[in-house]
Amino acid sequence: MKHLKAFVAGLALALAAVAFISLPATAGPLSDFAENALIDALLRGQTLTAPATMHWGFTTDACTD
Repeated sequence: MKHLKAFVAGLALALAAVAFISLPATAGPLSDFAENALIDALLRGQTLTAPATMHWGFTTDACTD
């Protein structure tokens, strides 16, 4: 059962990565932290953890990531 949960979690991450990869080359909905965490989880085998603090900001300019 533990292997099945790990497989399903990995499959969900892979599907999320494919969904974000198929988007146009813009900043998208992910922050730099989330982009790096996703790469670490998918390619480097590190655990995916939530950030310790979250900061929200609003702007009227277009994103130039």
